[in-house]
Amino acid sequence: MADLGLMFKAIDTLIIINTAVKNMLLYPPTSAMIVKTIDRLQDSLLPIMENNEVVFAESERSILFNGEPLSQKDQDRPQVRAFLELLTNLGIRSIT
Repeated sequence: MADLGLMFKAIDTLIIINTAVKNMLLYPPTSAMIVKTIDRLQDSLLPIMENNEVVFAESERSILFNGEPLSQKDQDRPQVRAFLELLTNLGIRSIT
């Protein structure tokens, strides 16, 4: 089982990734909204990636983090569902 602290950080990062993609579709690249979201994403990713591999994957319409499914509660979060839909629509099976 994955470290729960790492799992919570990964879920927060997944939500920020979803926000960043959504904002990039709505605002020009130089927008303060984009810059702020990308900075938040970097701040979220760096501590996770220092000592760990980070893998988000789709399997049977669920999100996996480092090979383990997120809890049903987390799977049902709107941001996680939107991220899953994004992966599915783009034909992406995993992000490492």
